Amino acid sequence: MTRRIVRTICQLGALTVFTLVIVYFLDNQFRVLPSAIHNALPAHHPGLVITDITVTKCSRVNVFSSCKLDPDLWHRVEKDLYLGSGWVSSAYVHIKRKKEEELLPDDKVIIDVTIGRLDPSTGVKGEGNEKWESRPAGLWLKRSAKRHASDSAKAITAVDVLFGADAVDPRDGWEVVGTALLLETAGEGQEARLSVRRGKEAGHVKPVPRVNENGKFKIMQVADLHLSTGTGACRDAEPAGLNGGHCEADPRTLEFVGKLLDQEKPDLVVLSGDQVNGETAPDAQSAIFKYAELFIKRKIPYATIFGNHDDEGSLPRAGQMALIESLPYYQEKPDLVVLSGDQVNGETAPDAQSAIFKYAELFIKRKIPYATIFGNHDDEGSLPRAGQMALIESLPYYSFTSLSLNTATTVFHEKENGEKALRRQDSTPGSGMHCTESGSPALWMCYAGGSGFGGYGGYGGYHRRVRFFDVDLNEARITTYKRVEYGEVEKRIDEQIIVEGVGRKGCEKETR
Repeated sequence: MTRRIVRTICQLGALTVFTLVIVYFLDNQFRVLPSAIHNALPAHHPGLVITDITVTKCSRVNVFSSCKLDPDLWHRVEKDLYLGSGWVSSAYVHIKRKKEEELLPDDKVIIDVTIGRLDPSTGVKGEGNEKWESRPAGLWLKRSAKRHASDSAKAITAVDVLFGADAVDPRDGWEVVGTALLLETAGEGQEARLSVRRGKEAGHVKPVPRVNENGKFKIMQVADLHLSTGTGACRDAEPAGLNGGHCEADPRTLEFVGKLLDQEKPDLVVLSGDQVNGETAPDAQSAIFKYAELFIKRKIPYATIFGNHDDEGSLPRAGQMALIESLPYYQEKPDLVVLSGDQVNGETAPDAQSAIFKYAELFIKRKIPYATIFGNHDDEGSLPRAGQMALIESLPYYSFTSLSLNTATTVFHEKENGEKALRRQDSTPGSGMHCTESGSPALWMCYAGGSGFGGYGGYGGYHRRVRFFDVDLNEARITTYKRVEYGEVEKRIDEQIIVEGVGRKGCEKETR
């Protein structure tokens, strides 16, 4: 009896598999399934497929020219291919796109795109029978009307425009097409390049940074990349005569950061402002993609904050944030927030509980774990530290027992070489800070020294640099140091222990 049941189950299973294979094959050939089912199959590309691409040019002095096509048929990529540098001319990429279920028998789906002056099939063995269609600006399209071409892995499903000879597209499934569009542009920074996506949109990889099994965690702080649209021009490059004085800002900056990523292998990268040099980045997206590609291809999580130059170009901060958050490996939500002191202003908070509830509510409603460190102002009000700690630990999402550390006053200081920094200043005896002879500690943080050659910074022999933080949970220690682009490139510059046990530390006087 048992054997008969097992045999019957096996037969039914085999019949089910055979039926599914036959239905899948018939659907590939004749679309026998309803769209709701067909669209869920692995071979289907949800969303839109591209059926045509063209470039339109227009002139302000020619009232009969237009850069707008029928909006019911064409979608315009809203980027002037001249980046606004044309005196009287503009040009735009337009695409036709349709849902797969809306394709008509005469519709063709684009399966390849290239740029050039000659027919790509000319003189290429095996492509004599391939049909390439010409479009303006040296654009060539290969289109197919074959059944289920829209389900092919070659099908173009999205088109974008980037700029510069060094343009890259770090998004999964996207690639920059060949050479630049054939336009009369002023320089390489205005070289317009197509980027296309093949197949369905890939899911975004968002790994969660974790402390390593050895109890260590390394953070790389990169400041002032100052990337441009195109390769960019160097400012204050040191040494001035290196490579015969020839210096392209962005390639040199990205090579420097990439080398340190490979050598130091950080667990998290924090970009602390001025990633985009707004005045030389008329297309901020192209600049953003250049730095994002460094981390994405190495599978390193990263996060950003903005500086004053980031939104001086084509994208405001909200637009940049939306773009950055759409990229793989970007950390858009923290797994832990550490409040590092003076959450409560004791002098103006006679009811400390109300003040604590205000900041705790920020994390609780977002379900983000948080931890606290007390500062000197926290217990100047109605609740001593023990009472505050008991209250905080009773709240949801609080994570750790707080470390009661001495806090220091943070002041801005402008170093003689123009480097903006934050200085930790505390002359109180027994504060645990290693101070210089002047009584002030020499821990320079915030902008980490500046890494990009597209911005100011090379004063008096000052070399671009990047800061690292080594967190060792085994020793309860945080060490920081910098690495420079030129000179003592293998050395840890200004290495300091800033936290050890439950005390903060500074170090010896930092050199430039």
